[in-house]
Amino acid sequence: MEASPLEIYRGACAREGVEPDEHIADVLASVTPSKPLLELTASERVLGRNGAAALAGFLAEDTMILQLKVESCELFDAGFQHVCEGLSRHPSVFRLDAGYNGIRALKPAARLINISPSLLCLDLSGNSLAPSLLGWSPLAPLGEALASDLCRLQLLQVGNCDVGMRGVEALVEGLERNRSVVNLVMDENKLGPRSAPAIARLLTHNRTLTSLDLRHNQLRNEGIDIIAPAVEANRSLGCLVLWNNAMSPAGAARLAAAVEKNQGLEVLDIGANLLGFHGADMFKAALGRNQRLHTLGLASCQLGSEGIIAMAEALEGNPRLRRIDLRRNEIGLAGLMALAAAMKTNDRLHDLAIDKPDHDGTGSAGAAGAEDVAPMAEEDMALRADLIGRIAAACDANAAASGGASAPRSLQKPQPPQPRHPAEPTAPVLPTPPATGDAAAAQASSAKPAPYAQPHGRDEQSPVAAAPLGAAASGACYVKVRMAAASDSSVSLTLTVASDTSRELEV
Repeated sequence: MEASPLEIYRGACAREGVEPDEHIADVLASVTPSKPLLELTASERVLGRNGAAALAGFLAEDTMILQLKVESCELFDAGFQHVCEGLSRHPSVFRLDAGYNGIRALKPAARLINISPSLLCLDLSGNSLAPSLLGWSPLAPLGEALASDLCRLQLLQVGNCDVGMRGVEALVEGLERNRSVVNLVMDENKLGPRSAPAIARLLTHNRTLTSLDLRHNQLRNEGIDIIAPAVEANRSLGCLVLWNNAMSPAGAARLAAAVEKNQGLEVLDIGANLLGFHGADMFKAALGRNQRLHTLGLASCQLGSEGIIAMAEALEGNPRLRRIDLRRNEIGLAGLMALAAAMKTNDRLHDLAIDKPDHDGTGSAGAAGAEDVAPMAEEDMALRADLIGRIAAACDANAAASGGASAPRSLQKPQPPQPRHPAEPTAPVLPTPPATGDAAAAQASSAKPAPYAQPHGRDEQSPVAAAPLGAAASGACYVKVRMAAASDSSVSLTLTVASDTSRELEV
């Protein structure tokens, strides 16, 4: 009789001389032939080297798991090596989350990328990958693996890893020749202007990448000046996140000029940068000429009423924009009036995110300086509520009129495949694009972390964690999983991965 998953795991633990982890054992005990285990989550379980070796022993015999999450398990280099060895021949695991494990040696990951028959998504966030004192980057082996023709990886996340300029250069050296990665996340790495030339080189030579997340870095105006020409010429990148990069109106002007001529970018989030009225005015001109951009994030940019009025003028009759985030910008009544007037001639915008008023009318989204704003008079509060209602109604009418059919693919929620048999288990589509408006606020307070988010939570102002914009909105890997019972003892698996640019791959 074939051993059960729990028996296999207990046997692997016995060989390694460790007690089975209670959580993993409980999960495996619930597995039945009609309820296979598709995702094994062991996050924040203290596994260590021997526990990881036991888990690897189980993985070497498993054939059903699709996702393995082992964040914050104190794996360190030795334990991570065991996990990679256990997955090296696994036929179905397409996602490995190994963040916050004290990992620095990435040769096992490099080898896994090149020999795994199924791995498509790798999250290494929160591991210290800073260059050595001699300038060597731990990311060098990973860069070499990315350059290989054997690489099939589509998502790579190295956020909060302190990768530094050397690390970026090591990755870019491989990504310049890579033809599989569509989504790259390098957020929270303190990347400054010195890293910009490598990023520009990536955007110049790579024609596969569709989503690049650089939020919470320090590129500043000098870095934006270097990256902007590459953004202007690039036609494959669909989503760019530059949230909180110390950009001022001068940098915004250079980026706006690039966006004006760009023919590929669909989603741009530059929130939490000091743009002011002048930056908004530059993007007003760019939006009048750009033919592709449908989602723009300008939250927390200190636009003020004048900047909001400039954005309202850009929205008048705009045939392309579907979403724009203007929260935390002290819009004021003049700005709201301009936006409400603009919506009378705009029949495409589905989501205009603005702050909702508190009981005193000062705004509920924590706008910068809101504590210094005097409470509104009752009649002003009523007018503000009326204007917000008109804007929301206009957006709802636009969305209803389009029926979602004409919206760009990156704004449409992918639907899971329909099961062919009542007993057929069906995994959900990953990732689900972020919600919008009030729904986003509700999800931000209660939902679990997004599929591509790191487990320790994002800044509440972050475009990926709470706002309706971000890297997951475009260029992400949509993973559709369908499992069907082929017989009493076997299950057939179809795994289809498609990026936002309709590239499909079957394994």
